[in-house]
Amino acid sequence: MRKILLFAAALLTVTAVNAKVWRINYNDNAQADFKTIADALKYKDFQNGDVLYVEPGIHAGSTADNTVSKPCTIIGSGWGFRQNSGNDLDISSTCFANTITISSSNVTIRGIYSNEGIKVTGTATQNVIIERNRVKYITTNGYSVTIKNNYLCDVSNYYFRALEINSDFSTIIGNIILSSVYISEDINQALFDHNTVVSYYPDYSVEEVNSQKHMYTNNIFINTDNPDNVVTELASNMPFYNNVFSTTPETVQEAEDEGETLYTILNTEKHNKFEGATTENTFTCKTEGAVYDPAMYYQVKADAVAKTADSNGGECGAFGGDSPYVLNGRPQGIPYLYDVDVPKHPTNNELQVTFKIGSQNE
Repeated sequence: MRKILLFAAALLTVTAVNAKVWRINYNDNAQADFKTIADALKYKDFQNGDVLYVEPGIHAGSTADNTVSKPCTIIGSGWGFRQNSGNDLDISSTCFANTITISSSNVTIRGIYSNEGIKVTGTATQNVIIERNRVKYITTNGYSVTIKNNYLCDVSNYYFRALEINSDFSTIIGNIILSSVYISEDINQALFDHNTVVSYYPDYSVEEVNSQKHMYTNNIFINTDNPDNVVTELASNMPFYNNVFSTTPETVQEAEDEGETLYTILNTEKHNKFEGATTENTFTCKTEGAVYDPAMYYQVKADAVAKTADSNGGECGAFGGDSPYVLNGRPQGIPYLYDVDVPKHPTNNELQVTFKIGSQNE
């Protein structure tokens, strides 16, 4: 309980002055303020813009229980983090068993793990931030939606869309996406930057591209089933700049031999790289360490083409750019307790307990 109180106190220092922090824990024994998100939002003293701290553990509520119907900030503990200290302190993840639905504007959700996904519903929903979560999928409607530094994964279903964007003014940056992506050609101003997309779908990794509405920059696109299918439907005017593709050099050469100019324009004028990128020659494929996160597998090798291929000479993919992916999904700027030193004996009749607090994965 002391850990929880310290965390809640720290949260108060980084939120708006008038915002109140409410604890959510599905376990009755935790004696939290509420069991579910919906319970909190229905409470008479809950104010728009308040903070819901969702404590570690399994939150087994239904999709209705997980509906975000008012402006608020939802903060989990991150996911996948295990730090072995002298005290074997273990910070576990905040795990939702079902889909989280956002039906309100001005909502931020960070540090959540879900066995399902996150949906943004309603054509009028706006100003939503989905950041540092691990979910199977994210789908959006409305407008002004930011999807940043998430890990999207459902490799059990080859035909699954991990990301489906139907919202105007969408910003998708620094995500790791292990399935196909759909961005509607009907929406306006979608920026898709510094993402890592590894698709198992036997067709095109990014569909319905409109050169007047979208921009795709500094990404890594790898199709493990058919590497050359990633760009077979692109035209030379498509808004792809400084991306690395799994399309092989042999395919580019064959196209040039047949008089096609598509790859030449995308490669030379728009600085994309068609080097036959694979998971093996692009990523470190590291799967364990002092801090374990499956996203470690997708860190870029020092000698990979993607290491220096972005528009500023830096790294393409989720770990590059100004907002790189941070391991383990801890919410940015939110402190966490990572070590406790409890002496065996008191000094001057006092027991001097030391708490160590960090932020992100530092």
